Amino acid sequence: MARVRDHLHRRENGIFAFSYKDVTTGEWKEKYCGTTDRRQAKLVRERFLVELAAGILPTDMSSWRLTEAAEWWNEFRQPRISKASRGSEPYRLQHLPRIIGNKRLKEITNQDLDRYTTARLAVPVGAWSINRELQIWSLILRKAKLWHRLAEDYRPLKTKASDIGQALTREQLRHLSEVAETNREWEAAFYGSVLAANTGLRGGEIKRLKVGSIDLQHRRIKILRSNAKSDASARFVET
Repeated sequence: MARVRDHLHRRENGIFAFSYKDVTTGEWKEKYCGTTDRRQAKLVRERFLVELAAGILPTDMSSWRLTEAAEWWNEFRQPRISKASRGSEPYRLQHLPRIIGNKRLKEITNQDLDRYTTARLAVPVGAWSINRELQIWSLILRKAKLWHRLAEDYRPLKTKASDIGQALTREQLRHLSEVAETNREWEAAFYGSVLAANTGLRGGEIKRLKVGSIDLQHRRIKILRSNAKSDASARFVET
């Protein structure tokens, strides 16, 4: 019985290839499947044609390695986010290539994402932070037209409805003060924690405080927009 035509052709080294029509130029081109296995080649061809019809073929960016993509993303984002946020995204992007290797974007699998999540949980890192790290990578993979391949099986970690911790009691604050006094190198952290507990300031806001921001006469602290997370965060804090 004659074999059903599958439109595959063997090329050098027995690797399968197939022809397709470029939707932009109308020209016929040839695409290599990267395998000598006919069944695998058929799957490659079918997926390629589906993505071609849907306009979601991977871009040239899909061949970039993780570190190259991270570097591009940081430059792309710099004029688009606040100065206060520019240090957080590069930090969140550095862990994936360290854990799964400096792969090309198109080589990333759901198993890689699972391995990454497991490794970060073991540090331990909170679920919200891990979700945020992978969310940024998902934006990069969307640019490369690759995220749709992973999105169906990817599930963010469950997070608590609120990450707001329980305030220290007076006794706990007193104990914290006594411990901090035993080592001068801990003083800065202690004073920062006291300031945070009494004003509600974020860690980044405390680090960027200047003497001129403190109004002793009116007992308040001025948080400048350049040091704040958003416009709404620029404010006066009464002490």
